[in-house]
Amino acid sequence: MLSFPAVEQQAGGPAPRPCYWAQAQVVRHKACTREFQCQSCPFDRALRKQAAVNAARKPKGEPRLKDRIETWQDKLRQLPALQRPCIHTMRGEITFRPCTENYLCAECSFHQYFQDIYSVHTVLSPIDLLECRGFHIPQGYYLHPGHAWVKLESEDTVRIGLDQFALKILGPLDCIDIPVLGKRLTQDQPGFILHREGHSIAVLSPVSGVITDVQTELGEHPAPALDDPYGQGWLVRVKASDLRRELPGLILGMESEDFLSQSVNRVFSLLEEKYGPLAADGGDLAPDLAGQLPEMSWEKLAEAVLRP
Repeated sequence: MLSFPAVEQQAGGPAPRPCYWAQAQVVRHKACTREFQCQSCPFDRALRKQAAVNAARKPKGEPRLKDRIETWQDKLRQLPALQRPCIHTMRGEITFRPCTENYLCAECSFHQYFQDIYSVHTVLSPIDLLECRGFHIPQGYYLHPGHAWVKLESEDTVRIGLDQFALKILGPLDCIDIPVLGKRLTQDQPGFILHREGHSIAVLSPVSGVITDVQTELGEHPAPALDDPYGQGWLVRVKASDLRRELPGLILGMESEDFLSQSVNRVFSLLEEKYGPLAADGGDLAPDLAGQLPEMSWEKLAEAVLRP
């Protein structure tokens, strides 16, 4: 019987498992440090690139070590069918189960079933939070320049929400128009509409794909998102269509601090244009600026926040 454990990120958890390439014995030793989110892994990209080069040509003479590199899927396909481990076995999520779809996971009904069940139990609980100018950013989350965040859940599934900066500065929001299930999102195109006191502005989608789950209640009553913007504040789950191309254009890790600092400075510049010098360098922005400064246009403030 299969077991689908609830997953919650915790400090001091189990040691990382070997990555797919190591488990397939393409390389000797390599631990996965990205929770098997290969789209964001430079090691995976480098080996796939070399494998593609090797597949396109046959080296002359004795092949060098790098000339022997093939994809981990091709390496495992050389095993007898019943000895090829399912990727969920390789991740340590289930006991041994053979791959029945030749590592074409998109065509695998078990993979889709597992993702549907497993995602219900997944708890987004960021451990490491970077603090910058009075705002927090979680490690391991991608940020779009328009202040939507992306958290990878599987090879092609992500959750999307609004970061703390946008929610604090533009809130409290009356509601958020969230597209319905099955709606296709396109990166850098309007994905969600924020509403406040008769005003509205679109948030750009951070990735492309089809919406598979929606927090409808949060759209109607978005205030709770501010209490937990990176956990229970997610808006949609999306089956992404082009993560390998789109993720490198997002912001991750220590770059997030520079990005957030620039966002704070941009809002300060807007306020100083209207009210004069407000704070020395390094000052923090107060929440709900529109409410505290009623003379400030909410649309203009929202443009400064969401349209860098």
